[in-house]
Amino acid sequence: MYRAGGFFNDPLPIFRAIIFRWYLSITQGQIVHNSRECHPDFSIIQSYITIVIMEKIDYTNNISEVKLTYRSKVKAADRIKISGSQDAFEILYEHWDKETIEHIEEFKILLLNRANMVLGIASLFKGGVVGTVIDPRIIFQYALKANAAQIILAHNHPSGNIKPSEADRAITQKIKEGAKHLDITVLDHIILTCDENYYSFSEEGDL
Repeated sequence: MYRAGGFFNDPLPIFRAIIFRWYLSITQGQIVHNSRECHPDFSIIQSYITIVIMEKIDYTNNISEVKLTYRSKVKAADRIKISGSQDAFEILYEHWDKETIEHIEEFKILLLNRANMVLGIASLFKGGVVGTVIDPRIIFQYALKANAAQIILAHNHPSGNIKPSEADRAITQKIKEGAKHLDITVLDHIILTCDENYYSFSEEGDL
């Protein structure tokens, strides 16, 4: 059984397979003859019999079963609909921590279904005064778990300057391209500040 896996030239895996079968045969009340012919060096087999028996593992008990469930606590009729960047900004600003909006940069996402109804908001990354590290994989984990068809990216600029940096533009495009492979649409990326001003990538044609 090790031929297909490329282990045929490794004497130890071959030996372990032979002794494993031999050990099982004994437990079933059967006797296996000509064990010497199974491996060219029978002394190797004799020296490793105890180890092989001790290493016997039931691999079926070492595999985790993965089950995905999805439940929403908000009724479909009660969900808020996003009609544009102003709607998205108002929701985001309402849920932003006003005590830290001028202190640290934070990254959030709005999760939406295909009807532009808000499924939820997630705060994903927090950084320092001048930036934060964004991992697109975490973004997609949240989007997939929420069964979102569309997302809106958002982060604040503690400096009060709403203009996007080159890093902002680069990460936006990276997330947008990655989302395409998952049939998820990035509707917008909003940069907001403490004075209730914002920049919309969608409105400015930067998306």
